[in-house]
Amino acid sequence: MSRVEVGERPLPRAGAANREVIIEGCLARLEQVLAEEKSALREPTAGALRAVNERKSAILLELDRASRTLGDGSVSPQLLEQISNARKLLQESLDGIKLHLTAINEIMRVIRQSVERSEADGTYTRNRRQDEWLR
Repeated sequence: MSRVEVGERPLPRAGAANREVIIEGCLARLEQVLAEEKSALREPTAGALRAVNERKSAILLELDRASRTLGDGSVSPQLLEQISNARKLLQESLDGIKLHLTAINEIMRVIRQSVERSEADGTYTRNRRQDEWLR
């Protein structure tokens, strides 16, 4: 039997039904890791997002490779529903990550402004007392 490499796991070439089972397993793992990602975004801990992202990337790669084995054949309505749900969850994940990055950028902006104000020695700003004396 010939084999197709998917991620780090070799997958046997099999019938369409067996290929769908493999893809369904990938989608189930993807749903699980997306739920973990949502939790990690809400309550971040050191390294949690990195670990989740690595797992998500590996699952997406495996899913991409496994989906190529289906070819142009038709898929079951159950698999189509699971794929649709995965797309919805991926969009929610993207929205959450964008929100997280926006918050990080805002925090960085506030910190940068604070540092710039604290480091300003007045060399290039007008001194009010000097302005009052010159009047």
